[in-house]
Amino acid sequence: MPAASASSPSPPRAASRASTRASLKEAGLNVVVGNWRGIVGAPDMSAEGRTMWLDRFAKMHDSAAWKDILVKQGWEDAYLAGDDFVAFLNDEKTRIGEILKEAGLTK
Repeated sequence: MPAASASSPSPPRAASRASTRASLKEAGLNVVVGNWRGIVGAPDMSAEGRTMWLDRFAKMHDSAAWKDILVKQGWEDAYLAGDDFVAFLNDEKTRIGEILKEAGLTK
């Protein structure tokens, strides 16, 4: 599964938010949720297709244009590809599930 990802650091609490609404941290949940994006291939993608896309995303990630946009947008480089991205998704699913349970939002 190919993926390209960048995330932006959590900004300070926005002054425009209603003061009656607590952030997750203010509600007692010590959690940070990143704003990442990913590209996922079809489950039946061929090995050749997977390799092609992984190579294309690796080339994009290594480009000067990618490095420039990271700086311009103030993004952190969170690029993961292939099995590393799959592991990240599995870890996030577990982590977010635990947070939702702790918050009483799911069983």
